Amino acid sequence: MLAGVLVLGLGLAVAGCKRKDEEKCQQALQTTRQALVVEDFALARQWRTYTYKQCADADALKAIDQEIVTQEAEVARKKAEEEAKKKEHEQVVAAFTQWVAGHRAAPEGASQVVTCEFDDDEKIKKSKERFCTRSRSLANGKYSFEVRYWEADPKAARFTFQAPMPVDCGQLGASTTVRQWQVAAMNGKTATRTRCSITSGALSGLQVLATAASNAKQYVFSPEYLQHDPGFSAKLTQ
Repeated sequence: MLAGVLVLGLGLAVAGCKRKDEEKCQQALQTTRQALVVEDFALARQWRTYTYKQCADADALKAIDQEIVTQEAEVARKKAEEEAKKKEHEQVVAAFTQWVAGHRAAPEGASQVVTCEFDDDEKIKKSKERFCTRSRSLANGKYSFEVRYWEADPKAARFTFQAPMPVDCGQLGASTTVRQWQVAAMNGKTATRTRCSITSGALSGLQVLATAASNAKQYVFSPEYLQHDPGFSAKLTQ
């Protein structure tokens, strides 16, 4: 008798599992979508399996499958873009560091593209008491490096570049922080600006003004440069 009851109960349970439940279906669909929002695809697929047990609407099941596939593809695309951007950023910083290291003592050889102040004043041209600027482009003009130097004392130089991602002093070499403060950025936000001194590596002895914002101008300069550019010196305290 007891065995018969167990068999009957098991039969009813199996029959119950086969029936679809609209309320549980909607809960499963909602939970699947919540998992997609937080990009937990393993959990989303677990709940997707449960929706197939509870949902009778084939269109709803097809739709949730498409949402999972679309969201996974979008996340994968963004991740690939971010990785490519990071790699490009690292390449730009490395190329800039190498460029500065190779021309820090003689920036007049950094590029053939040059402009100098007071080109129509023969006296100043002869004295070389003026700034000259040389630039170099890379990645088909997507990025550019610039060096501004005092022609009479080329070691007084400031190198500038922009990178696709924020830059910190550590990316340019071991350093010590001189000062750190907040500056206005886009969309009403602020960004951290850091002045530091490079203590080792190819840029040892130079200073950096780095702004932690994408596409912001980043500066590497010699202490001597500050003697000739009071405007930039003031920027270090703003």
